[in-house]
Amino acid sequence: MQQRGWFYRWILLGFALIFPMLACSLPTSQQGTLLSSQTDIPLDPVFVEFYQNLGGRAVLGRALSAPFDDGQKRYQYVEAGLLAYDPTQMEPGKRIRFEPLGLELQVHDDAGIPVIHDEPHDLLVEGYWVYSEFVETYKRLSLFAGSPLTHVRLNHQYARYEQFFENLGFYRELKDAPGTVRLLPYGAYLCGVGCSQRSQEYWNIVQNGLIMQPFERFVNAQKWEALGKPLAAPTITPEGMLEQVYENAILYAPVDRPADIALRPLTLWLGKVFPQTPYPYREQTGMVFHPVEDHLGFLVPQEVDALIVHLGGVRNSGKPLGDAQLVSGEGVYRQCFENYCVDYQPTAPAGQRVRLVPQGVEYAQRLADQLTLPRAFTLETVNLLVSEAYPQVSDSDHQILQMNVFYRQSGEPMYLVSGTATVTMPGRTLTLSLPPTNRSGVSSVTLPPLKGVSNLSVIEYQICLELPSPAPICQSDTFVVFNAP
Repeated sequence: MQQRGWFYRWILLGFALIFPMLACSLPTSQQGTLLSSQTDIPLDPVFVEFYQNLGGRAVLGRALSAPFDDGQKRYQYVEAGLLAYDPTQMEPGKRIRFEPLGLELQVHDDAGIPVIHDEPHDLLVEGYWVYSEFVETYKRLSLFAGSPLTHVRLNHQYARYEQFFENLGFYRELKDAPGTVRLLPYGAYLCGVGCSQRSQEYWNIVQNGLIMQPFERFVNAQKWEALGKPLAAPTITPEGMLEQVYENAILYAPVDRPADIALRPLTLWLGKVFPQTPYPYREQTGMVFHPVEDHLGFLVPQEVDALIVHLGGVRNSGKPLGDAQLVSGEGVYRQCFENYCVDYQPTAPAGQRVRLVPQGVEYAQRLADQLTLPRAFTLETVNLLVSEAYPQVSDSDHQILQMNVFYRQSGEPMYLVSGTATVTMPGRTLTLSLPPTNRSGVSSVTLPPLKGVSNLSVIEYQICLELPSPAPICQSDTFVVFNAP
């Protein structure tokens, strides 16, 4: 148990505040004006007509906060964004508008990097292609949506197309009928402590904010999900090729023809597979002969061959480097080609027998200092400090658990990170949610009195962050239950 008091915590808080805030400086409500998401919150009369004209609750969602003022301006959060009223403005689109919450999401595409698009149906706006299915909604809301921040993106975790603008964002779930457009819940993400919702979704967007997707629309249309997800931001090579590392392959295309996709010889680049000597044509049940040179080649399992055909044929796989080799005691065989490797498990259920090896992950790790990768949320990049208000409490007292969350490298506080506290007592556990951190990276939760816990019991608690991390980010500490005689 660390002997700490609130004085120490205030020093920590002051230390955090000397760093610049990561989020943009947007107006925020005063303490206590943000209400529970379970409360039916009325819309301020100044926004009612505007809200209804844009589609009301069906389009913009519920009101999430009470209205609040900043000087002459009035604000109120709805699920889709932050409404603002400025009585000094008379120009349409400025007197009542949405504030640029999209900038706080830290998503941005480089308009100078080409992307695959549907030119007859997409709409070019300020260097960005508005996705064809979003065009109609965008035209209706263009006065209020703000400038585009990205081209359309595929969010793999939430299985939806997304496109971000300064003030509003659009999405369509892959399971929805084409043309079904909804607004991203900017307001729900960012309305603040005691109000913000969907924390995991918000941090998923932040994590991938810099990873542009020039090829993903084509990859998804071709159902090439076996290639995995984009791992790094695209680059333009010295020879004028647009290139992007995926989990299982490296895609590239001419800058002026991004739809002419091919695969780099990733297996050869990694240099871990040594080519075998090819042999003359032969036949074998369940196998397909792939020539390498003249009449020499290797046998490829039919299900591996079917995957190769699905992924664009030999043009994208490259030549086989040898026969399939047993690589595990579970009957997994690996066969490598110039551009990717395939694991094949003939005893697995149908549909799960073939998968690409994540060589792109290894490549990205080797070149991590040269690539722009998704924001990593790990113990190496996130600093989580946990503390309790009192080193000891009686079984009739409340205890307060607190977390302070910072970016480890810069020391900047992380805003809107939720957490879960697990409190372990003799014979039972208690799980509590910590609300999103404030702009100082601080959040806390109050424990109820620990009735029935034996005197001098050591209570262990662990706080884990709700971030999209490869492994849980957690810290533990203890306090004592002490009942004075």
